[in-house]
Amino acid sequence: MGGAVGKAELRELRKRIFRARKVLISVLKEMQGIERLYLKPKDEPRLLILQCWAERHRVPVRYVMSRMISFWREKTKRPGKKSVLGVSLAALTSFKSEEILKSIIEREFPAGENIAAWREGEKRRLLGLDAQRGKVRPLINLKLSDSRILYHYSKQVKRKQDRLDKANASAWRRRRRWRGNPWL
Repeated sequence: MGGAVGKAELRELRKRIFRARKVLISVLKEMQGIERLYLKPKDEPRLLILQCWAERHRVPVRYVMSRMISFWREKTKRPGKKSVLGVSLAALTSFKSEEILKSIIEREFPAGENIAAWREGEKRRLLGLDAQRGKVRPLINLKLSDSRILYHYSKQVKRKQDRLDKANASAWRRRRRWRGNPWL
């Protein structure tokens, strides 16, 4: 009874694996120009380990994948061997790889800039400031004069900034405890 996985959980798991696979393919396309990647069925869930590391260390999944692939590719240069990743997916998601990722993050973000950027992005996401709300409008309305366009744009930016400032100043957001609270 406790070990069974429902259909909804399997569907959500497949969606997360699909999204991670798309990110991996886009990273490989950017690095090598590779359009397709064939993974064994038992290797696909290992992509979720990379997503887990990204959440744990507050960096994007794309960052984790690109840094790990480039590190292992440099470390294991083998002439004559043509491998897409440069190393197996099991090695890419090993405990040693997470230690390497931690050292890379500490070297590239010595003052914790990754956490500050995550906090700002998470605050904006929770307040609904990162996505388009309501009716989609063109950026420039050609019927208005330049001064009116500038006025409306600055008013929109100020409204978003006021909303973010009000949320940052609210004490209840700092009092509420939940995992991943960006106001703490």
